[in-house]
Amino acid sequence: METFKPPIRESEFGDGHLTMIDPAFQHVDGKLWANVAFATGEAGGTWHVDLATNTWTRVTYPPGSPLALAYDVVADSKNNMYGMQMNNDKIWVTNGKTLETVWYDFPTKGAGCRRGHLDSQDRLWCGVFHGNGLAMFDAKTKKITEWKVPTSWTRPYDAQFDDKTYVWTAGMDNDLAVRLNVQTGEFTEYLLPHETNVRHVEVQKSGALSSLWLGDQHGNTIIRVEPLVP
Repeated sequence: METFKPPIRESEFGDGHLTMIDPAFQHVDGKLWANVAFATGEAGGTWHVDLATNTWTRVTYPPGSPLALAYDVVADSKNNMYGMQMNNDKIWVTNGKTLETVWYDFPTKGAGCRRGHLDSQDRLWCGVFHGNGLAMFDAKTKKITEWKVPTSWTRPYDAQFDDKTYVWTAGMDNDLAVRLNVQTGEFTEYLLPHETNVRHVEVQKSGALSSLWLGDQHGNTIIRVEPLVP
């Protein structure tokens, strides 16, 4: 077991804490991405961690840059970082080699991603928490596409695409899991067996149809949603 700690005094953390890391593509350059959410000053923000040397480099931005305190960080296949925050109507991408950052505006202002996943094409799919929808950012076209979910107060927390047809989501404010057919725009809602507080979704991509796994934050249960027909 190895322990990696940011080079920050405990007194600087305040209410901040490490919420997400993404080591998925550490084999590219031996580094991973981490974020310290709800913290300001030298603690808050995104960190690039060299695992071989346990060196933590905090990502900084030029004066006048948009806010970039990530709630979730996701790595693409080149180990660049996608950042998102539900109170920020931008998605940003930090280059893993230069640590330079570019921001991209949501079409709908006031709608920010809370958490998300990358697909096999390096497109970011995320839950638009305040905007009650889903979004997809395509780094090739530099375009963000949005979809509104059918039921109010679904407030998607996280989202993942199955690399074929469907993107799945759920949230913490109602008891619905939601599947979107990205080819037709059709939504299917699945009533969960009980009130479910969802902070993370995982899509099982194997089989004729993808299925959804959820962890119930407050209910001490794991739920699987397995469609029998398209």
